[in-house]
Amino acid sequence: MPHKCEYCGSGDGQIEWHHPIPQIYEVGVHLCQRHHSLLYGRKELYPGETRETMEADRQKIRLLVKRRVARAINRFTYYLAEAEDKFKG
Repeated sequence: MPHKCEYCGSGDGQIEWHHPIPQIYEVGVHLCQRHHSLLYGRKELYPGETRETMEADRQKIRLLVKRRVARAINRFTYYLAEAEDKFKG
């Protein structure tokens, strides 16, 4: 099943896997090329886009990525504690 951009929901074009922690490839978000390029400092505007909306989108996407990483860390912590409990007894 093809992935969709987790920010805008678009399934059109190229969808890229953005993983902010190179050592942990499994943690990340699927983003369309338009939104993925924002994380890497895109400066050109798309049709209908303004500097203000581009910066607002950039901040929202960064927040989405931070939340995804935080959720993964919480899951890892939970499973680590669960595994430690199993091996204690």
